[in-house]
Amino acid sequence: ITLYCADSNAQTTLSNSYCTSYGCCPDFLYSNVIQCHTNETDCRIDCDDSIQSCNYSLIDGSNAAQSLSVDCKHTSACRNTHIICPSSRNATCHVRCNASMEACESMVVEGTQTKSLSVYCSGSHACTNSTIYCPSFAP
Repeated sequence: ITLYCADSNAQTTLSNSYCTSYGCCPDFLYSNVIQCHTNETDCRIDCDDSIQSCNYSLIDGSNAAQSLSVDCKHTSACRNTHIICPSSRNATCHVRCNASMEACESMVVEGTQTKSLSVYCSGSHACTNSTIYCPSFAP
């Protein structure tokens, strides 16, 4: 089984609940990996249970050329989701937690390599216990 790490783009192999290769060993397993296509201009991920579930998922937008937009539309739609924003210094990253409750609870957003990052949280406890890493360079 190949796993994706919670704190980097590294991968590791799991055997009998133990990490058996170099890389990293994640804190929890992702139920789903959603990736933007290489050089996809505007990558849009709709986390709507009728379309796709994103909770406990890794959303990897690092390959998006210009922007990543993630819309979490229902209660717990992006709970424990790890979002990696585009790695281009000219790209933008938008995360919208528009559900009535806990849409993005315990979410992690990595936006350190992107030009701008916006996270919109509406509703009761929409982004409780979330961790957001903002762009880390001067324009």
